[in-house]
Amino acid sequence: MSESLSHEVHRHGIRVSVMLLGGVRTEALNKIDTELVGAQQDPRNGAIGSYSDGIKRLRRLITHSVQLAASREAVASKVAAAISSDNPAFRHLIGIDADIMSSVVGILLNASSMWMFRRIAGVGS
Repeated sequence: MSESLSHEVHRHGIRVSVMLLGGVRTEALNKIDTELVGAQQDPRNGAIGSYSDGIKRLRRLITHSVQLAASREAVASKVAAAISSDNPAFRHLIGIDADIMSSVVGILLNASSMWMFRRIAGVGS
């Protein structure tokens, strides 16, 4: 939708930029972790033990996400730079995990499109 909008409004001198965010370091992740620990320790949650392996994996994921997450200041800085630029880029990747996902998606899209082209063209496997 953003690309379509960009084409529509370009002739009016309006530029569209898309902020592609990875994780952002906020209190939400810490709160989730605290809530998970509290739920595990609450004696009223007797059945939660059945989910302890999943909860441990989730807590590791949260810890890892916090390490990769961009700071709120970094996000604000990128947004401010795009707004104040006379010629902003269309896409702005913000955060290490956004860079990683962009690379992975790019590789998968390229591999998929090459597979599809070969399939349609009947070339190789």
